[in-house]
Amino acid sequence: MYLIAGACLVTGVIFGRYFKVYVLAPTCAVVFFGSLFVAYTDAHSFPSVAFDATVRLTLLQFGYLFGLIAPAIPSLLHSALSRGARPSALNLAPTQYKPRKDC
Repeated sequence: MYLIAGACLVTGVIFGRYFKVYVLAPTCAVVFFGSLFVAYTDAHSFPSVAFDATVRLTLLQFGYLFGLIAPAIPSLLHSALSRGARPSALNLAPTQYKPRKDC
């Protein structure tokens, strides 16, 4: 279960980074029916199937959200640091931050 859940998270990150939101609905349907198929072939109970499908769909959507937000993180850190925040407040080593010359 952990391997498939991790694959759902990574797939969500990739889809969030490179595709629009329209790809999320068919992917959720594939994950849901894939969970039903695995449960049918392994003879799992309904609560177990519902929990597995819920975890996989949630991780897929959290991965998609992180894939959308990930490109904005460096600019957010730069704007926070340029306003006078200390690098230690953001848990960054002082050598990792180099201010841009064009600011």
